[in-house]
Amino acid sequence: KRASLALILLGVPSASMAETILYCNDYVVSTDRMGLALDTFEGIHAITRTTSLSGCESMIASGSWGLVIFAVQNGFYSSPQLNSYVSSGGFAIMQDWTTDSARASAFGIGWATTNYSTLTVTDPRLTAGLGSGFLTLSNPGWGIFSQSFSVYSGDVLATSAYGSAAIGLTNDGRTIVNGFLTDTVTDSG
Repeated sequence: KRASLALILLGVPSASMAETILYCNDYVVSTDRMGLALDTFEGIHAITRTTSLSGCESMIASGSWGLVIFAVQNGFYSSPQLNSYVSSGGFAIMQDWTTDSARASAFGIGWATTNYSTLTVTDPRLTAGLGSGFLTLSNPGWGIFSQSFSVYSGDVLATSAYGSAAIGLTNDGRTIVNGFLTDTVTDSG
């Protein structure tokens, strides 16, 4: 199951093809499932990690990344470098509790409802090995721990309990939006 969760969190094919991965996560309250998923790729890919999203922005501008993972979990941050990177064809995964409209636009989504505690993985590329496509989320102490959204152009890979997207594949398959924070996935049934 752990490998299957890693594939869901990282969203296959982006992570499997990236030589250099930049992981930016400003804060975690509980177990960082994205970090654990990345651990399974350690040694296969060069992974740089930072807890400073402003520092991440500088790294995006100065580096050549195969994949950028941007997890806005605690503060409010603008992300002009990330948005430019995505608009220029870069591969990225994003989690965001803030409903930042510029980031949403770059990733081809529109924010919907907050704080759902279950999601159903509907895409067969992600359900293999899960047993079922049903995932449970828990709130380890956040005010907002999940955001569902609409996908303007792309594929819905999982739906929230509210029926909107919980995981989306956008920008011609180059970007993934996870509608939940990295420390909220608790179980797959």
